[in-house]
Amino acid sequence: MKRQPSKKTHRRAGVSLTQMMVVIALTGVITTAAISVVITMLRLEDRTLQVWMTQQTLLQLSEDFREDAHAAQSAEMTTQNAAPALIFRSASAAAKSVTYLATQGQIVRRETDGDKLLRTETYRLPDGEFRFGTLSLMDQSTRASQGQSVRLICSRPNAEAMNRRTPPQRHDEHVIAVLGRDRRFRKIVQE
Repeated sequence: MKRQPSKKTHRRAGVSLTQMMVVIALTGVITTAAISVVITMLRLEDRTLQVWMTQQTLLQLSEDFREDAHAAQSAEMTTQNAAPALIFRSASAAAKSVTYLATQGQIVRRETDGDKLLRTETYRLPDGEFRFGTLSLMDQSTRASQGQSVRLICSRPNAEAMNRRTPPQRHDEHVIAVLGRDRRFRKIVQE
């Protein structure tokens, strides 16, 4: 005897086109959100790294500036190549000097002994503007001697600009040092 095929039709198990489109759309939304989060995190990491590097640069610059001022007996504010410069000079017969040359976004420190260049360092702050001065705003002298204070002023933006039309507000950071304060290398005279 032959079996008669049943009149029931078997449906295949599967996914409809509508279900597939919903899954694809949800996957696209989740992927877009994840990519946005990753990009935001990378930008924050980059900004954090820039802030950290700027702080480290300012810290090293301020330490070197104070050490040079404390070891110097005199300082002279001048210009070199149309850029402000501060020259620290020692009192010894050897013509040792340290020159800080401020240009847009950086300071170059040159240590010399007479005509011989001993060392050059560059401190980069791309958004910084530098200038030199004495501690007293009333004193417009270009020379300072032992016991007087000199300062390095770095003007930087508070934060990134919100738009291209409005520049960010700037703030000044001051490094103040007294000339000739370092007496470690002087002989102790006993009375």
